[in-house]
Amino acid sequence: MAVSRHWVECAVVAIAIAVSNGPIIAWQTLEPIMLADGVFADMSRSEAIAKLDSLNSNTLAVGTASQMLGGILYDHLGPRVMAVSGAIGASAGLFGMAAAIQQPSLVNLLYPSYIFCIIMSYINAWGAAYYFIKIPSHPYMVAAVASCSFALGDAVGIFAAQLNMRFHVSSWQFFFGMAVLSLVGGAVCSAILPSLSQFKAERDGLGIPDTKEGGSWSGGKEGAGDEGCLWRSLSKYWQDLRVACRLFCEKPELSLDTLHVLAIYMLVTSILVHQYQLYLALFGSSNASFLVNLSSLIFAFGGCVALLIWGAAAEGMGSRGFWFLLDIASTFFFISVATPLFAAQIVGEVMLTFLFNLITNALPFSIAFIHAPPYLFGVVSGLVYGLQGLFLITITPIQEWAARLSFPDTGATSRTSLDANAAPRIFVVLYVWFVLTAMTGSLRYWNLWRSGSRREPNEGTGLLAKS
Repeated sequence: MAVSRHWVECAVVAIAIAVSNGPIIAWQTLEPIMLADGVFADMSRSEAIAKLDSLNSNTLAVGTASQMLGGILYDHLGPRVMAVSGAIGASAGLFGMAAAIQQPSLVNLLYPSYIFCIIMSYINAWGAAYYFIKIPSHPYMVAAVASCSFALGDAVGIFAAQLNMRFHVSSWQFFFGMAVLSLVGGAVCSAILPSLSQFKAERDGLGIPDTKEGGSWSGGKEGAGDEGCLWRSLSKYWQDLRVACRLFCEKPELSLDTLHVLAIYMLVTSILVHQYQLYLALFGSSNASFLVNLSSLIFAFGGCVALLIWGAAAEGMGSRGFWFLLDIASTFFFISVATPLFAAQIVGEVMLTFLFNLITNALPFSIAFIHAPPYLFGVVSGLVYGLQGLFLITITPIQEWAARLSFPDTGATSRTSLDANAAPRIFVVLYVWFVLTAMTGSLRYWNLWRSGSRREPNEGTGLLAKS
C-alpha cells in the first residue's frame, strides 16, 4: 500500500513539474503563435524564425548546463526546496515573457526571462528525483515516471494551440496563465515532498548492495556535517564535485556512457531546435504548422507511453538491453529524419519523442544510479546534464558556421520568403552527429568486449542497482 502511494505521489509531482516546464518544452509549437502575435515584427519571417530558434537553442543549452549546479544543490538542499524554488522562479520568468510579448518595447526582456524560466524549470524537475529513494527496487520505472514531466510538458503546447485556435488566446495571455499555474504546482510539491531533514534521514538509511562484496553503502553519511557555515557548505559542494570528476576519470564505462549520451543528445537537438524551420523549408507553411502540432501531440500522448515501455523493458533486460534499445532507436531516428518525405518525418517524430524524453531526464538519472554512490547521485546526474548543455553552447555555433560555409544564406528578405538552403544545412549537422553517435557507441561495445564480461561491467553497482 505504501509503495502504491509513492507511485501516485511521483506521478502527481511529475504533473506539477510539467506545468512549469511545459512552455519551454513546447517551444516549437508556440513559435507560430508568437510570430502571429507580432514577435520580432520588424524582421523578415525567416529572420524571425531563426531568431526564435537561436533563442530556444541557446537557452536550452544554458538551462541544461545549469544542471551541474542543480545536481549539487539537490544533494544538499533536498527535493522540496528544489521543486518549490524552481516553480516560483519559473513563474517569474513566464511573467517576464508575457510582458515582453505584450509590450513590443519590452521585446528584449524575452531573452533574460526565457533563460531564467528554463533554468528554474530544470531546478524544479529535481523534485521527482526523490522517488529513487522511496522506490529503490524499480529505478528504471521511477526514471520513466519522473521523465513524464517533460513528455506532459508538450501537452501544454497542444493546449496553447487549441486556446489560440478556438478562443483567440494570445501567446502573452497563455504565458501569464501558465505563470499562475506554476505557483500552484509549487504549492502541490511543497505539500507532498519531504523536508530536508527527512530527505537526508531516508537517504542515509537506504541500504544499497555493494559491488561484489555483498556489503552495503552507508548512504549519504559521507556527506554529513555540511549544514554549518556557508564556507563549510561551499567547501563540501566543491569536494563532492571533485570526487565525482575523479569517478569519471577512473571508470571508463561511466565516461563512455556519458560520451555516447552526449552524441545522441546532439543528434536529437540538431533537429529539435530547428524543427519548424526544417519543415517550413521542406513542405511549406501549412504543412510545417501541421507537423509541429502533430509532433507536440505525439509528445503529449506518446511520450509517457514510450517512457513507460522503456522503463518496463529496462527493468526486464537490464543495462545491456537498455543500451541496445537506445542504439536501435537512434538509428531509426536518423534514417527517418534524413529522408525528406512527409511520412518519414512523422516516423521521425515518433522516434524523437522516445529519444528526447529518454535523454533529457531518464538517461542522466540512469547513468547516476548505475555508477554513483548514494551521496553523489545528484552531482553525477548534474554533470551528465551539464555536459549536454556545454556541448550545445560551444559546439552548436561552430557546426552552424561550418554548415553555412557549405550552404550560404540565399538572401530571403520578406516575411513570406524562405532560405532555400536551410534544410541542407540542418541535414549536414544531422549526418555529422550520427557518425559520432555510431563511433561512441562502438567504443562502448569495444570496452564491453575488452572487459571479457558476459554482462555490462557496471551492472549491479552504483546507487540504485537491482539487488
